[in-house]
Amino acid sequence: MAYEDIYKGLNDEDRERMLRQDIPKFVPTGETHELTEEEKREAHETLLKFIRLGKRAEREKREIPLTDEELNRED
Repeated sequence: MAYEDIYKGLNDEDRERMLRQDIPKFVPTGETHELTEEEKREAHETLLKFIRLGKRAEREKREIPLTDEELNRED
């Protein structure tokens, strides 16, 4: 049976209700960990390094290996 056939003949309200029921509800498991301001800052800096590396790779039209040396290099 095709996925669309399941909803054939239903009014809009019933179709929406069934679609909402089909969407899985994600339940977090395990412990949560709030990041400290220091961890957030370090993560942000790392993200900026990846962005710089990607832009440099585009500019130089080559693949740049992901090494600490390349990642920390200042242009």
